[in-house]
Amino acid sequence: MSGTSLDGVDMVYVCFEETDSGVGYDIIHGKTMPYDETWQTRLQQAYYTDAASLSKLHVDYGFYLGDLVRSFITENRIKTLDFIASHGHTVFHQPKERYTLQIGHGAAIAQSSGHVVVCDFRAQDVIRGGEGAPLVPLGDAYLFSDYDYCLNIGGFANYSYAEKGVRLAKDLCPANILLNHYTRQQGLPYDDGGRLAREGRINTELLQALNTSDFYKNTMSMAYEHIEAYFLPLIEQYDLALEDALRTLVEHIAGIIARALKPNASVLTTGGGAYNAFLIERLQQLSGADIILPSPVLIDYKEALIFALLGWLRLQNRVNILSSVTHVNEDHSSGLVYYP
Repeated sequence: MSGTSLDGVDMVYVCFEETDSGVGYDIIHGKTMPYDETWQTRLQQAYYTDAASLSKLHVDYGFYLGDLVRSFITENRIKTLDFIASHGHTVFHQPKERYTLQIGHGAAIAQSSGHVVVCDFRAQDVIRGGEGAPLVPLGDAYLFSDYDYCLNIGGFANYSYAEKGVRLAKDLCPANILLNHYTRQQGLPYDDGGRLAREGRINTELLQALNTSDFYKNTMSMAYEHIEAYFLPLIEQYDLALEDALRTLVEHIAGIIARALKPNASVLTTGGGAYNAFLIERLQQLSGADIILPSPVLIDYKEALIFALLGWLRLQNRVNILSSVTHVNEDHSSGLVYYP
């Protein structure tokens, strides 16, 4: 699993077991492999590259992922592996135009790793007229239905919940993708614990502009293109110190999420943003909800865990895309399968 925040590749070795009471899981091993500067730059520039270079990157990145998996298997002395589920790295996501691209070619992963690969989970849904996102809510329904909300604060913040027995979900706002954009300009990978943001001051004019952006009137499924089109041009109209920019963004992110939560609700909170103590503090204060932080393993690897579940379901030709979430015309089973 590689997210829009470009932290690295999350890998988990997980076992699923289905019983009369539902599906259980066990995360046996987990690891995040940070991108080196070369890979981070190549992925950051993928959105702007020409077709031939992007095609090569698609394959190169697939071999890279396969090599990472092979090393992960060796390091953890894994003897039994049924398949690899790979989300890939999103370059384009334009569901209104019926295309989406997650690079990391499944055939290259299968060739490099020597294992069956399930990948490209979003394309079929988009081609059928769905949003192709979010996909994690199906896993929330299977594995975490005891919580009122399942909130992920990654590159973007999104959440899911059940209403009258139907799983619903929504992308809420940009999160780490914006915060990390500005810390990286100062040579920092992220704002550790939100310390820099805590020292800053809110720019009320910018906060108001962010909160009332046209972006929130029209967008269902969020992608990097929206950062380029809406957020960066707006923020860069203001000449802010790093601390003030981060403080304003934290207030915006916490406020947008808080508006979507009911007071006193239980909110399972995962993703890299769960480690931003200041963001979580503001979210708790603004929402009045019970913001629950699980174990670090689940914070770090919940999305990777759920994409493994999507792959497990796909290989059984069972539903792994919910129409109630992506707004496609019917539930379906999505993903390409490659064999070594």
